[in-house]
Amino acid sequence: MSTVDKAITLLGRFSVEDTELGLTELARALSFDKATTLRLLRTLLAHGMVEQIDSTKRYRLGSGVVRLARIRESSFPLVAVARPIVAALAEETGETCHLSEAAGFSLTSMLVIESRRPVRASLSEGERLPLHATASGIAFLAHAPKSTWQRVLKMPMPRFAPKTITTRSRLMEAVVAAAKQGYCVSEGGYDAETVSVAAPIRASSGIAFGAISVASPWSRTNRAAQRRHATAVVRAAAAIEKALGGNP
Repeated sequence: MSTVDKAITLLGRFSVEDTELGLTELARALSFDKATTLRLLRTLLAHGMVEQIDSTKRYRLGSGVVRLARIRESSFPLVAVARPIVAALAEETGETCHLSEAAGFSLTSMLVIESRRPVRASLSEGERLPLHATASGIAFLAHAPKSTWQRVLKMPMPRFAPKTITTRSRLMEAVVAAAKQGYCVSEGGYDAETVSVAAPIRASSGIAFGAISVASPWSRTNRAAQRRHATAVVRAAAAIEKALGGNP
C-alpha cells in the first residue's frame, strides 16, 4: 500500500460515530504500526487535513477537508439540488429518505431526511454503505461501469444481517433484476428490521454516480407499500438527474 493509499485510508477511518480518534486507536484500526501512523498524521496536520485537540491529544478532521468539500459542492452541487426533492419524497412516503454518492467501492450517505414517525429507519449523513448489502448499492451497481461491479464481485461480502447477499451469484442476480426494473428492493439486507427501495442517479451518459432510497420498518412495509415507494423513488431520481442537467 502506497503512502497516499495509507493517508486516504486513515482519513476514511473518521466517521459520524468516531469524530475523534487517538494515535493508538487509529494504528490498531488500520493495522499500521504507531510510527507509520504518526508520520501520516504529521503530514496530514501540516496540510490541515486533520487537527489535534490540545486537551486530549486526539485527532479529528481538519479545515482542509471542509475547504475541499466546499470546492467540490460549488462545482457539483448535488446536495443543494437534491435536498428539496429528497424532502418531497420523505413527505410523500412518510418514511426516511436518503441520498448517497459513490465513493470508491462503497456509497457515502450525503443527505438524510428522517421520517417524523416515532418508529422509523435511521442512518447518519457521512455513513458508508456497502454496495453488496444495500438497495442503494445494488441499484447503483446496476448502472455503474461494468468494471466497477466486476471488481465488487471479487471483493469480500461481509454479512450485516441474516438476509445480506454474500455470494457472487446472488449479487449478480440482484444487479440484473435492478437493471431490468430500474430500482432495487432490499428486505433486511443491511439492517434486519428495515426494508429499502432505491433507484440509481445517473449522469447524462447513463452511468450511475449515486442513488436515492426510501427506508422503512418491516412493520409497515407490505408489497403495496414497496410498489408505491418504487414509483416515488424512480420519479425522484429522474427529477434529480434533470435538475443536474442530465437526460433521464
